[in-house]
Amino acid sequence: MSGHRYQIHFLSPNATISALAGDASANRRALEAAKSEARSHAARVSHSSKDSKPPARRTRIPKSWRGTYAAGGLATTTSSPNSDAQGAESSPEEEEEEGGEESSSGRIEIELENTDRLASTSALPFLKFRLKVRSSANRHQHPLSLQTTENGEEGDIEDAKRRTRAASVPVKLPKDIGKSSLDPFARSALELSVPDQHLLHLYLTTVPDQIYGSTTGVVSSIARHSTVGVVATNEIVVMWLLLVIESQIVSFQPTKKDRQLSILARRSLVYRLMNARLAEQESSLMDDYVLAVAIAGGCEHRMGNTKSAQYHVRAARKLLDLRGGIQSVRTITYPLGLMVANVFVENGVDGLWKTHSDLEKRMAGIWQWLRDVQIWNYNLRSDASKALRQGHRDYLESDSDSGVALDTSTAGYLSRRARAFAPKTALCDYVDLPAGDLDDAQSRFYLGTLFAINNALWAFRDSGRTTNTYLKGLTTAVEMSAPSNLALRAGGAKLPSLLLILMIAHNAVDVEGRSESADTVFHVEQVFEFVEMTMMASHRSRMDVLRAMSSWLTTGVANPSDLAFVNNAKLDIWAGEVEDRWLSDMSSSTT
Repeated sequence: MSGHRYQIHFLSPNATISALAGDASANRRALEAAKSEARSHAARVSHSSKDSKPPARRTRIPKSWRGTYAAGGLATTTSSPNSDAQGAESSPEEEEEEGGEESSSGRIEIELENTDRLASTSALPFLKFRLKVRSSANRHQHPLSLQTTENGEEGDIEDAKRRTRAASVPVKLPKDIGKSSLDPFARSALELSVPDQHLLHLYLTTVPDQIYGSTTGVVSSIARHSTVGVVATNEIVVMWLLLVIESQIVSFQPTKKDRQLSILARRSLVYRLMNARLAEQESSLMDDYVLAVAIAGGCEHRMGNTKSAQYHVRAARKLLDLRGGIQSVRTITYPLGLMVANVFVENGVDGLWKTHSDLEKRMAGIWQWLRDVQIWNYNLRSDASKALRQGHRDYLESDSDSGVALDTSTAGYLSRRARAFAPKTALCDYVDLPAGDLDDAQSRFYLGTLFAINNALWAFRDSGRTTNTYLKGLTTAVEMSAPSNLALRAGGAKLPSLLLILMIAHNAVDVEGRSESADTVFHVEQVFEFVEMTMMASHRSRMDVLRAMSSWLTTGVANPSDLAFVNNAKLDIWAGEVEDRWLSDMSSSTT
């Protein structure tokens, strides 16, 4: 019955003419009788059920009525003393409800009409009742709390149902693979299960940022498209990538034992694929297979299998020998040949020089390169320092109104380099050697990186535009790669990798045009030959070379004395150490 209103009009039989005349006692008796009859009638209307028991109710007279009849001599007390006691003990919230908003269950408000003390004799007092009834169960509960309780109970029921369904239904991976940073439509070279598709997607979303390093423009596009192309056409590489990811990053197998069995199954499958391809003499020398064998060496090295990694690296080197020698790495499809060179630098490759004459010939070429580059760097700073001092002297001695400006054109080339490798820049931090001794992995990384950068600047010495293009691309790559995660990095200490640095140099030549000196950046075999020969020397000789090449990049324009050099005495010591190591390796391989 909540929400309904009942208005009851009746003529009080106890209302007499004397009450209308203003007799106080008669009016009091008439009022008490009217109240009593109103309560009994309201009880009959509100609680028609036999089993229901009417709740306790209070009768309240509106203030306006109370004030009017008080002036006329009528009593304003309620029907019983208990009502007064309840009203005195009620809380402010209850008084507010009684004053105007929704009243509590079973409350009856009585309003008297025609309350004028001088009413006419033909008009008798009317009693009007307005009833608002709610069920007794929710008498003291707010509607919002009811709704909250019901919603909470429904939520608990839904949670219980959801847990029941989760326990009875096995977990399934979603079939749809979201977009990757490379290509949302990238496809694999072989059919993959849903978990394998997610593993491959994990790889694609981290390339090139965590393998190459980050960059923009043409180089970034080439890195993406080459990776997608390899994944779409080279099933051996795909299997190796899945093997590395599941063994080191994430696996969808339920237990550790299942994960180990899955890794063994993948390894067995990929070796069968490699052996089947190796049996085909024509296809075993193709670019994709050479890359697959080199990637296998890099993956085994990443998983800590050093001996297996060396087997694959030697196999890749022998395939290059069958193609015409290690110089044939230049002919591999770009940038796949750079990937092979990067693997050789990170893992190391033995057997590069079959005879002592081959070793001496290559050693002489590297020694000459070191002499030429360090002399060139010294002359650049010496000439720039003289030009700066002369220009500064002319500027101070000239008249201030003559308009003579400081001429630094002779130092322009070196100034651009100095700004790129200035202290506290990302590029300076990238080429600066860390304090303390370096392990083999760090030594290989810095040897390859410093050689590639110095060799590119030496190759572009006759073209300022090519140098600027190269420095711009190199700076962008280093700044973008600095915060990258190294989770899937296949070796080395920093990003961008050697692979991306070589790609930036090649792109600079393609943009600005080729020349005889600039073509030397395409001789990528020189990088891993230099690294391997330096690693054959002692730790002291290795650090001397690293400090010299780092100083060639970070030394200021006017400080030629801060350059570090590899003098002839150090070169002779280095040459002796390399020869001794080569003879030792050759004797151990023949026994």
